[in-house]
Amino acid sequence: MNYDNLIELLDRAEVEGSKHFNYPEAENICKGVLAQMHGEDTIKEAGKLRARALFLFADALMRQGKIDDSLPYAESALSTAQKFNYSDIEAKSTGLIGSIYLNCSNNIPAIDYMKRAVGLHEKNNNRIGAARNLSNIGAAYANMEDNVPALEYLTRALAILEAEGDTISVAITRYAIGGIYVSLVLYEKALEEFKISLRLFEELKVNSWLKLNYNSIGAVYYYLGELNHALDYYSKVLLMLEEHGETDGFPTIVGNIGLVYKDLGEYDTAMEYYGKVLAHHEKYGDDDYYGFFYGSLGEK
Repeated sequence: MNYDNLIELLDRAEVEGSKHFNYPEAENICKGVLAQMHGEDTIKEAGKLRARALFLFADALMRQGKIDDSLPYAESALSTAQKFNYSDIEAKSTGLIGSIYLNCSNNIPAIDYMKRAVGLHEKNNNRIGAARNLSNIGAAYANMEDNVPALEYLTRALAILEAEGDTISVAITRYAIGGIYVSLVLYEKALEEFKISLRLFEELKVNSWLKLNYNSIGAVYYYLGELNHALDYYSKVLLMLEEHGETDGFPTIVGNIGLVYKDLGEYDTAMEYYGKVLAHHEKYGDDDYYGFFYGSLGEK
């Protein structure tokens, strides 16, 4: 087993995931590394290498939405890192397990794991790792609509992330803070946070987060009654979906555009958009949207 070659492969997998957001490629690289190791982790060098490969593999799976698949590998990464005293991967794997639970909206164990991760990262003097977990803890509290601790953790994380220059984490944290302000009906503050997040993601060229920000800004403008601005931002989302041939989220954004046109009194145009939602249902299903838009068709 050539450890240097495997380390280079894992370095590449990390770059593909964290820098290029090419998680399928990161997954494939890690899968190949793990296959070459054949479970050989009886010596420390091999064990630490295996722990890192398991962590990167689990992380790539989670970020592609393969939540159920990712958890066993994250747990295996954690146990392997603990076995070989690999403190960096122990901290990262602990946080990753918390993130997986967060993605499942299983917020209590998510908070537990992420608080442990904060302590481990602080012990390793990894301020960015600690702050990212603080941000995720805030997101978990936000999921539970517990806004006071949510804002406390998010603002604490934001100060560290901005000081460390972790731009993508700043952008994500700003977006989460904007979401809390929406729930508190503080729409102007929400708009400010979403627009800062949007600007950062535009610089980073992260399309998935651009769509989320466009949609959230559109929603806030809708709540404020600024319908033309809402339409502008909702249309940006639709354009991105159409350009990339994506169907996920299509009924929601098209339906939202229809609602804006309805509120503008442009009923014929609204009907056109509702018709697109119904056509999408006929092709793909999406019962959750179907009855809602049938009801909207009768509103004036």
